[in-house]
Amino acid sequence: MGDERERDDIDPGRSMRLLWRIQVAPKRGPKQSLTTDQIVTAAIEVADAEGFAAISMRRVAKRLGVGAMSLYTYVPSKSDLLALMFDRVVGDYDISFPEDAAWRDRLEMIARAQWDLYRDHRWMGHMPATRVPLGPNLLDSYERSAAAISGLGLTGKEMTEVLNLVSSYVRGAVRLAVEAATLPLVHAMDDEDWWAGVGLVLGAVWDPARFPTLSSAEMAHAWDQDDDEQGFFMAEAVASFEFGLARVLDGVEAFIEQRKS
Repeated sequence: MGDERERDDIDPGRSMRLLWRIQVAPKRGPKQSLTTDQIVTAAIEVADAEGFAAISMRRVAKRLGVGAMSLYTYVPSKSDLLALMFDRVVGDYDISFPEDAAWRDRLEMIARAQWDLYRDHRWMGHMPATRVPLGPNLLDSYERSAAAISGLGLTGKEMTEVLNLVSSYVRGAVRLAVEAATLPLVHAMDDEDWWAGVGLVLGAVWDPARFPTLSSAEMAHAWDQDDDEQGFFMAEAVASFEFGLARVLDGVEAFIEQRKS
């Protein structure tokens, strides 16, 4: 662990050179037996199978059947590895828009692609939302996203804020969905048992006079749960995402119409 901590330094310039493959191959030393792409692939496989906390140079090296120190020839630090992993998966979820697609349809397609990305690679939810790696795949994706809402009368800053709004919503919705699905596994208690324990006390202290609005919502079955599942996420989480996405797009549409007037 000492070696890995020592080499887990952050050097944005170095990460950018790795992302854009601006590097000089060593002229001396033993013949390289791996490629950077192989290391990134192995790291993503580890993260997908075992989670964000499992990502380490030692764990990736073990998967590749080599010593951990040999990976540093290709990827100098864990921070660099995370940047490469981020850019790789972003590239896997890029989309092409139909030529006749309206801007709202395009923005919805962008949101759904991001939802799929975070759903399939749950460790991505632990990556920083700021100072993201500006690799070729990310910038290509961002270029297409910006083009999808260009020509609507928005300034460059407003276009950026709209895209950030959608991305922030998707990221938050996915994190809630992942938490809802994984908590029963982590704590060995399903939602039904958890609510049974909470309900014993809540029923005794609940006062409709103190919480009239919440009581009315409860009578209207506002918090009834749907136990059906859709893949990894429960149907309730998917329905919540759909509702929220539609409202976000409604807000963007209202803003665009306001800018036109």
